[in-house]
Amino acid sequence: MRTVTVLALLAVALLVSAAAGILVGAVPIAPGDVLSALLGADNTSGTIIRELRLPRVLGAALVGGALAAAGALLQGMLRNPLADPFVTGTSAGASLGAVLAVALGFEPVLVPLAAFVGATVSIALVWRLARLGGRTTVLTVLLGGVVLTSFAGALVTLVLVSSDRLALRLRAVLGSSPSA
Repeated sequence: MRTVTVLALLAVALLVSAAAGILVGAVPIAPGDVLSALLGADNTSGTIIRELRLPRVLGAALVGGALAAAGALLQGMLRNPLADPFVTGTSAGASLGAVLAVALGFEPVLVPLAAFVGATVSIALVWRLARLGGRTTVLTVLLGGVVLTSFAGALVTLVLVSSDRLALRLRAVLGSSPSA
């Protein structure tokens, strides 16, 4: 019974947040106009609602649900409630791939692909590290992920500090002046 109650509350929260996402925006639109736009009114409000706000709200709901499912699957697969992409090294590999792509001057459209490749390579490396002792356990996977996260973080810092292409951006991020 408790599960049904929690799921019902989560469904209500999803509907309320979706309604808020559709109602609130840079252009104020009355709730009645939003409803008529959703039912097919052909005016400026209808275009804003159907072509801008509704796709964004639906996309956000789908992406959020997919991320939640991926996190639950990762924790279930590793049988550890603390398992996440940061502990398993996936995020560190993705950030290393993205930083390397920017530092090497790749086209901006290729940066997400480089991040995906970095995440995939990090997963393979963590799996290989976990298998070094023979039998692969959850503990060795998590420890391999922590090791790879530390190493990839150090490499990201090295690339950021040593890259001329990223030097100005790094100064802006760290808050130092360009003349420093």
